[in-house]
Amino acid sequence: MAKQRASSVEKEKRIFTIQGWIIDGVQDYLIKKQVLNWGISGRQSERYIAEAYNRWKKDKTIELVNRRDARIAELQQDIRGMSEDFKRTPQGLRVMLAYKKEISKLEDLYPARHVKISGDAENPVHVRGNVLSDSMEEKFREYLKKEYKFK
Repeated sequence: MAKQRASSVEKEKRIFTIQGWIIDGVQDYLIKKQVLNWGISGRQSERYIAEAYNRWKKDKTIELVNRRDARIAELQQDIRGMSEDFKRTPQGLRVMLAYKKEISKLEDLYPARHVKISGDAENPVHVRGNVLSDSMEEKFREYLKKEYKFK
């Protein structure tokens, strides 16, 4: 007996549901297990999951916060998807650390690396890089005042 295709409305509901699970941090294999209960093939369930991930990449109307949350969920999913044996190796630990650093950056947990030195209200100087110590920052500020004749 041939399976019937889902209507476009039903497909949209399913993909929206999968996106919700992804945001909640549900592992891919559990999502696939749940999706199989809808009476579709394993390959079709993989297509739905891939479509749910890809919509964040294509849809420009989703707010930055939602896209950031989706990216964090995707990175957490990648960590959970690693085999336990790999996680215990030195290389696995390095990979997990790299993922966790990326998540921390996305969550904005690191201090700002941008210093704004003002002098001219219409043309402030912006410096990007490591944040300086107070004494070094003062010396740098004095240098900029002399060099660019700030008041």
